[in-house]
Amino acid sequence: MKLIIIIIIDVRLLNPQWPKGKNREINPAHIEKLRNSLASGVRRLDAETRMKADITRNDFKLFLKHMASQYSASPPAAVVPLHKGKPVVQWTTQVIEEIMRNTVGLKDAQPNDVILFDWPSDIPNLTLDAGQHRKLALESLLVDQAAAAVNPPPPPDDGTSPPPPVKAPTDEDYLWAVDIYASDDFNMEMWMALRSNRREVQNPDADGVFLIRILEVFEAKSLAEQKKLLTSSKLKEWLSQMLGIDLTWVHRILSILKHTGFKRLFKQYCSTPYGALHFNFTTADKMVKLDQIWFRHFEEFFTFERTIFGDLSSKVTGADWSELMTLPVPREHSILRPLSFPTNDDYMNGALNHNLLRLPTAYTDGNLTLPQMKPFTKRGATYQTRRPDFFRTLSDDEYCHLFENLWNHPDLKCPSWQTWTMIAKDVAEPTAKVLKHMTYWFDPEWKYPEAAKKTLQSFSWRNEVQTVILEDSTLTAGGVRGYEPNADTSQVAERLINEVWDEVEEEPLWRDAELTKAVSEKSNLKRFKYRHWAKMVKIALSYAGPALAGKMVVYNDLSKLQENLVNWTAWGHLSAQVNWAQNPMVRGVRVLNTDSMKRSFTSEANVLGALWGYRTLKQIMLETLEKGFPSQVTRSKASVISDEEEWKTAMDHLHQYALILHTNGWNPELDNMIEDLSPYHMNINNHQERTAETRPGFTTAIPKSADLIKGDKGSQILLKKVQAQSLGIPQSSSSTPSQSGPAPSQSGPQNNAVINNNAQSEESDDNDVSDDNHGAGKGGQGAGKAGRGSAKAGQGGSNAGGGDGGEKSKKRARKETKGAASKRRKSN
Repeated sequence: MKLIIIIIIDVRLLNPQWPKGKNREINPAHIEKLRNSLASGVRRLDAETRMKADITRNDFKLFLKHMASQYSASPPAAVVPLHKGKPVVQWTTQVIEEIMRNTVGLKDAQPNDVILFDWPSDIPNLTLDAGQHRKLALESLLVDQAAAAVNPPPPPDDGTSPPPPVKAPTDEDYLWAVDIYASDDFNMEMWMALRSNRREVQNPDADGVFLIRILEVFEAKSLAEQKKLLTSSKLKEWLSQMLGIDLTWVHRILSILKHTGFKRLFKQYCSTPYGALHFNFTTADKMVKLDQIWFRHFEEFFTFERTIFGDLSSKVTGADWSELMTLPVPREHSILRPLSFPTNDDYMNGALNHNLLRLPTAYTDGNLTLPQMKPFTKRGATYQTRRPDFFRTLSDDEYCHLFENLWNHPDLKCPSWQTWTMIAKDVAEPTAKVLKHMTYWFDPEWKYPEAAKKTLQSFSWRNEVQTVILEDSTLTAGGVRGYEPNADTSQVAERLINEVWDEVEEEPLWRDAELTKAVSEKSNLKRFKYRHWAKMVKIALSYAGPALAGKMVVYNDLSKLQENLVNWTAWGHLSAQVNWAQNPMVRGVRVLNTDSMKRSFTSEANVLGALWGYRTLKQIMLETLEKGFPSQVTRSKASVISDEEEWKTAMDHLHQYALILHTNGWNPELDNMIEDLSPYHMNINNHQERTAETRPGFTTAIPKSADLIKGDKGSQILLKKVQAQSLGIPQSSSSTPSQSGPAPSQSGPQNNAVINNNAQSEESDDNDVSDDNHGAGKGGQGAGKAGRGSAKAGQGGSNAGGGDGGEKSKKRARKETKGAASKRRKSN
């Protein structure tokens, strides 16, 4: 394929109708984007924005002959005739260029530019292969300019100076640089390469547009030819030759081309205006590695497209699509109506001051003029204005139809690429990390492919899990798989990966950077003392059965895993990091500035963090139960829990605080709706015996919407009581909520479970404490065990078949307390 000449030509002379094949459909939204881009400056001569056209070699010779015939033997401004007496048929392109350069002046033109304002009538017009949208955008913009020049707007009523008059466009304004190719050299692949360019005028191709170009050309080849290109070196060479693209990360494209499912999926996604704008190869490459697990996320996107946009999808710009994604779900009518149909009254009364509803600056400076539209009636109200610069490519009927779809499907979500990028980092990366460990647990010889290995390009976690974990792992004697013998292990592997993904997505500890760092610094087996890692072992065994190998064999017995669990928060770790790095009262005293002292401080700072966290968080959660979840508009500034997802996270953290407190001798009543929170202070004046009634049910309670519980006096009294108790204010009997019923002295079944799990955790963790830290904390540890024994006593006594288990726990607790006291006396 040969580029025979570059010319600057009037775009009206270019023919967008192809003699072979059909040009792609005109996209009005794309033209509108190009118009906006052109209005801020036309880069008509840049190499990046040149259009592509073709001509036969014979017609090109006729073109040269025609051009040469317009000039005498001595061209203007040429000291010596450039043709040197040769006949016209032997004149070179350089001669023609030089002649034309000296006869036509054009700003920004280069010395060798060939500039054409007309085309020979006896030669077919150039066929435009790439650039029809640019051509139409420029032509329509100049038509509007010509109309404005003939009919200028009236002068302003406010007495200000009128804008300068609009000049009518000249022929020079229609010029554009075009690459001309010899069509005789074309094969189908070359046609596709030239005609796949969807470049916007002022921006380089986005990755999504780039991928569409590659796929259009690649899929035009036979399957045998496609297969030959599926190596890094061949693909890189082909991209350079056919599309003029040199890449250092060709492996990312290769992984997509090799995956039939993702190749189809990404093509469909990038064919949408939003996908073309936001897709990137870096995130896409991570998606391919996790295989079908991403398919459900894409289906969510396409469901939104089909349901909300329908046939209008191609007319919706990527910017408008992005704006819809910013709306909180569910999309409330109080937001949708002023967003779609703002009125002058909305603007005057401040209803449009919300971030999502603000009008463009151009419509708020000076006189406000909203675009008029056909009357539209909804909920008994009629609207005649629409939002400026919002879905401007849609007609009034299409605009209102879109609003109806949004109104009828308020809960339908549309995930953004930015959201997927965050998921790739916060969920996909930890999931891949877990799967690497999990595969190693069943085969200690297994290794993840290195970056330079070809096997990485076709790597699939589903295949690895299916083979290594489910099929090739060796069960212990008497062990059985967690799936039926005739089950499709490929589908079982997919379910296992999905469960790991969901667990990572729901478990906040996987996003705790400090915990991740702390765990990575420990030996391999110690990580399973933490609940989020232990849960992964349980998931693996639930599918593969007891088939762990190497050092992991011990955990084929899940009871061993349960015994080792400990509780952890970042409070102590972060506090120690800051103080031992910056606090002069630590760094200036040698005996304090040691690792053993740092570990001692860490354990006590964990308790301090748990005290503050438990008291503060539970008080906020009780307030949320009283007030309800805030509305979408006030959510970001609310002092209560925002929604059910945040409530779930808060409850999880509260459980962790309660476990740490109980380990250290406190007795938090987690399930108590009217728990006295005042003892959870460092101020010793708050540590006094109190007799308070209890009401279980907190751990299973979920707040309602704020609108549903306004005026609930009983809940308001409850909140005031809890707040007063936190401040140590005595309450009269009349302030007790009337709905309070009798409750057991302990906090209910869930709290008992918390206590029991915590006891197991502490007993198993004793062996892992360093000697220095162990010695420093013996007294507090003994007291903690005493409190824990008392808790067990209550638990044992409350069980029907408990026997004398509670009494034994009491005796053991008394012995432990005496032992701790004896040691303290000796040390004194």
